[in-house]
Amino acid sequence: RGPSDSDLNPLEREFLDASQSLSGRELARENREKNRRRALAAGLALSLVGVGLAVVLYRQANRRGVLAKRREQLTAADLGHSRALDVGLRADLLVDRQTRDVASLGSLLNGLTRRPAPIAYLHPSLIPTAVAGSVATGMVAIGNHEGTIQLLDVRAGSLTVTTLGSVDGVVNVLAFSPDGHTLVTGGSNGVVTFWDVASRQKVVGKIAHRNAVKSIAFPPPMPMTRNPTRCPTNVIATAGEDGQILLWDAGLLSVIQPPLTLPHVHTFETVALSPDGCTLVSDGSDTEIVVWNVGTGKPMSTLLGDPSRPGHPSTLVYSSDGTLASGSTNKSVRLWKAGELTETASYEHQAEVASIAFSPDGTRLLSAGSDGKVMLWDIAHRKQIGAAAPDAKSPVFGVAFVDDGVVVTATKESVMLWNATETPRLARPVRPAESPNASQVVFTRRGSIAIASRRGVDLVIDGSRAPSTASLQAQPAIAIASSPTNDEIATGSEDGIVRRWTAARTPVGPNIDAGPQVRSIAYDSTGTFLAVGRADGVVAIADLTTNKVSTLPVGSSKPGCEVSAGKSVAFSPNGKFVAVAGGGCSVHLWDLEAGGKSRSVALRGQLVDAVAFSPDGKWIASGSDDQTIVLSPVSRVGKERKFTGHSDLILTLAFSPDGKWLVSGSEDGTFVIWDVASGKAIGSPLAYTDGNVNSVAFRSDGKALVVAQGETVSVWDLDPASWVRRACQITNEKAQPCPQSSISLIQPGPPVSAG
Repeated sequence: RGPSDSDLNPLEREFLDASQSLSGRELARENREKNRRRALAAGLALSLVGVGLAVVLYRQANRRGVLAKRREQLTAADLGHSRALDVGLRADLLVDRQTRDVASLGSLLNGLTRRPAPIAYLHPSLIPTAVAGSVATGMVAIGNHEGTIQLLDVRAGSLTVTTLGSVDGVVNVLAFSPDGHTLVTGGSNGVVTFWDVASRQKVVGKIAHRNAVKSIAFPPPMPMTRNPTRCPTNVIATAGEDGQILLWDAGLLSVIQPPLTLPHVHTFETVALSPDGCTLVSDGSDTEIVVWNVGTGKPMSTLLGDPSRPGHPSTLVYSSDGTLASGSTNKSVRLWKAGELTETASYEHQAEVASIAFSPDGTRLLSAGSDGKVMLWDIAHRKQIGAAAPDAKSPVFGVAFVDDGVVVTATKESVMLWNATETPRLARPVRPAESPNASQVVFTRRGSIAIASRRGVDLVIDGSRAPSTASLQAQPAIAIASSPTNDEIATGSEDGIVRRWTAARTPVGPNIDAGPQVRSIAYDSTGTFLAVGRADGVVAIADLTTNKVSTLPVGSSKPGCEVSAGKSVAFSPNGKFVAVAGGGCSVHLWDLEAGGKSRSVALRGQLVDAVAFSPDGKWIASGSDDQTIVLSPVSRVGKERKFTGHSDLILTLAFSPDGKWLVSGSEDGTFVIWDVASGKAIGSPLAYTDGNVNSVAFRSDGKALVVAQGETVSVWDLDPASWVRRACQITNEKAQPCPQSSISLIQPGPPVSAG
């Protein structure tokens, strides 16, 4: 035990007080150092958190910035302009996949489904000056201001552009032979060069004109039904700024007679040869079109333009049946009857006509103006079909068909390929348009397509580009369903009979009498029960193992809402619930495990026509005459969500297998893809043709959607990875995320496996 204060002398007491004071100061200093270290550690931790948070915020801000910049590009761009659309697709592609949200996915979808559909953008490093297309081979030739000629094989399924060769001076004009094996080029130095396309070799180049070559023409291929003529069909015509037209032997590659000339004509802009090789036409003085006899080399007659509209012929072309088309600087396109060459029709542009081309079958005419507009005309009905390609900012100097539905257009900025048909790029038909309206469509488990209509039930055996269709059932059918466990298909008809089939078209078991007028059918997840919605509002439950049928009573309806047909019926994924639409202004939900007790879900002001369960069984989607879709929680926990975007009643609904998307079809003639999490539409409403969208159904892998619209049944590619590949191919983008692609440029469309 230590000494007490009374035991210490003054000196000892002073020493003890000093020691205690020093110890206190040391302890205080140590505490201050600990506090300082603690504060430093806390500060460092906060700094690290701050740095981490800053990095996260920076990445988020950068991501938002990328998306904002992309959206700004899309907003600022005139989407009617090809180049602007290219910018939009490129911006969509180069956004990091992790930042790909509903808006960017929708932009990509819109870009791929717009009409006319872009197939490919080619942005040469050199300025394009000439373009030509071969229907026979699917080849495109491009000439530029430095004399280089490039080739693109459209049917090869890639965007590989190869260099054919080069000439001195500017390539002014290009022309393929009818079989596509020979390419002839004309230069600014008057040289005419012949190329063998297959070997990619120059055959010969000859100085033919004293000045630039302005036009080259082969006779178009003559139909086999036409009687052969004594005129040389292997002739080639070239015209130049020297005021001469030369006729060549396509076999000998030599000029066969003296130059064709006209007094007071110092330059020829355009020439064309008739299919039989007997007649040549060229521009003449002022508004004249001069008709020449190829055999004699002498003018035969003159086609006069409208004297009230002065303008010079700028482009001439023959169709295979001998119809002549002329384009003029007076903004008009005129058609002249074969043989007689009397005017039969005229079409108007808003600017000088620079180039024209007939479709391979001769039923349509393509024309391009110096204002960047490219128009497609229906010759038989003498009317404009529409724009063959979006407007360009700079003049379109060349147009050509490469295939019956594929068009090439060229400006000084780019060369582009377009799908000039009415078919959306991501869709393809699987049944002729003349077929009866399909009431319902489904995919079988293996990917075949079953179609119910008043004609019966058809089964598309495979969904390839040449689908084969077989009759599954001759009796008219209103409803159809596909088993989730095997290839069984069930059909329902007005006679109340449910018939079952295999995908091999073999009947399964006895027919089931479900009662009067079947309106809808659905399998449960085990494939052992069928729910059948009837016109009287009753739902029949068929046990497929015993073929016994029980019924659920008509559900109660809201006052003022009539109980009508069971237009749509669905099993919950766990088999506990059956939901039916068409029984008033709500969805009736029966709990099968609770003795068939029912309750109303998604109360509406108007009739409900469509119903579907989400794959996880947590939500019921319902579509109504009020033009909205409502998502209602099955468990009554949570709030209903409403999707709006249609302009008419909702006829059909389908969830994707992963539950991320919901597709709705409407009487407004469109279907909409919805992002379930956000409730936002992915892109704009879609349509293949005119008419109500009666039925939609996903394939089991979720990558394809079958749509029944009007008389047409179509399959749509709903795989975002495929969208990216297509956009990569269209824009010719090489940067990530663009992979190597083998999608055909002329034959777009997702493959569907055989059933």
